[in-house]
Amino acid sequence: MKTIWTIIIVFVLIISGMLISMICGAKLNYQAQAEAEIAAPADEVYRQFAVLENWTQWSPFVGQTASDVSLVTDEHGPALQWTDPRGGTAQLRLLATDSTTGTVNYEFISPIFPPMQGSLLASPISESSSKVQWTATGTLPNTLFYRLMSGNYDQSLSIQLQQSLERLKARYATEAPAPITE
Repeated sequence: MKTIWTIIIVFVLIISGMLISMICGAKLNYQAQAEAEIAAPADEVYRQFAVLENWTQWSPFVGQTASDVSLVTDEHGPALQWTDPRGGTAQLRLLATDSTTGTVNYEFISPIFPPMQGSLLASPISESSSKVQWTATGTLPNTLFYRLMSGNYDQSLSIQLQQSLERLKARYATEAPAPITE
């Protein structure tokens, strides 16, 4: 009987040690990436993500769950703002746009996450097609849940970004969307 208890205690200690090691060694910084070819000129695709209002049509951050999206302006400039279904207010703000390189840098502010920084780049493949590359980086909240889930977060967010690019691509498959112009 004493041997069984010794085995159980050793087993619990080994599992506890592995769990503690996994939690303490969790990577909280993440980088997600996605890429798609779109049947539209790069400058036209660039305008889809260079204008905030267009993000409501295809972004993983805005549109799928938000019903109260509005354009607000504060001391940092314009932002899309909505009520996050998990509570609080979320915002998406463009930090920099460069039409010569086809690049947009943005910040996503969530009530439950530290701010996420990201960039979208539309590069020409030909006169009528382009390649879009999307990168997002940030840090997960330092909680037990996110420490346990951190190993898959990069991949999960990359899938969301890829699905969003596919939604954007599908808009061009039927007809070219009319971008909102500044």
